[in-house]
Amino acid sequence: MRNKVKWFGFNTTNGIKLGYTFGFQHLSGGGDSFSNAYSLLFDGTDDRLVCSPASYEQCSIGFWVKTSSTSFGVLFGKENDNSFYISMSTGKFFVSNQMIGSTSGNSTFNDGNWHHLVVTFEGSSGGENEAKFYIDGSLDKTVTGENTYTNVTDKNIVIGGWSADSPLTLDGNMDEVSVWSNVLAVNEIVQIYNSGAPIDLSSDSGDYVSSANLINWWRMGDGDTHPTIEDNAGSNDGTMTNMTSGSLVEDVPE
Repeated sequence: MRNKVKWFGFNTTNGIKLGYTFGFQHLSGGGDSFSNAYSLLFDGTDDRLVCSPASYEQCSIGFWVKTSSTSFGVLFGKENDNSFYISMSTGKFFVSNQMIGSTSGNSTFNDGNWHHLVVTFEGSSGGENEAKFYIDGSLDKTVTGENTYTNVTDKNIVIGGWSADSPLTLDGNMDEVSVWSNVLAVNEIVQIYNSGAPIDLSSDSGDYVSSANLINWWRMGDGDTHPTIEDNAGSNDGTMTNMTSGSLVEDVPE
């Protein structure tokens, strides 16, 4: 058992740091459980989290989502750019990516409960590319393609929405948004799902062995002060756009 102490807090009324102590407790078995108090609530209208441009090609992207919406909503992507986004439509995955084209998932996750979603991308321009969609540790769909493309590197990364002109905002919550530079193995994804309880992604635990490849990790409220959502693995902090301190809510997977 190991304990880390981290000072953080958030007063959703006035956005002031409270400075109390919070313990991260690592438990044996399953995955490393740790304290998680906040998620980011998107209004389904014009909210979004905006980060600086980044280049993602072969990678894994994961996050927790809670929604009951049937509307189209962008979960993660490049701002106002069709070359790369992960979204939901009619409660299922809808992914548009230069490597594999555009495709829908098979299963719904819009039942109003928290679900862990992961999309992995493997390949490169002109080669055989593959994407896999996972819901709660289980494979939802595999897609292949052999597209030739130029990777777009000058578009902002957006979470929970798409752009000012075309918001396509999620109506629901997101938590623990993360990007790895490698393709996660299925047993790692199962470990990260951890039967519905988020784990500390910054250290290896059980079958999860890719902490060294974690390049972005937005905790979506824990340790954050409006309007900045800190990148706990890299330096690409996000700015809450059209959102208030009240968008950080005490509603998390557990």
